[in-house]
Amino acid sequence: LDIRFACPFVAFTSKDTVEKQLVDLYPGIQGNEIRAAVNAGWEELERCRQAVYDEGQKVLDYLEKTADTASSLPDVPTTLIPRSITESRN
Repeated sequence: LDIRFACPFVAFTSKDTVEKQLVDLYPGIQGNEIRAAVNAGWEELERCRQAVYDEGQKVLDYLEKTADTASSLPDVPTTLIPRSITESRN
């Protein structure tokens, strides 16, 4: 089997940056397919960011309403950490 393994770093600076990097990495895939995938992924990323923002706003609104306090303990999503690292934690 002729299988190419790739584990590239792709900068999410902008949609154009992502698209260019993927076109360079995968010359066998049509540019319009990559563009469509990048657009769909970028839209999902924006929905995810908005959902996180909305949840944070709910917490802030609750804290303001109740005059309560809270601590924030942000973490890196495990989906962004290579599997070998997360497996070694368990």
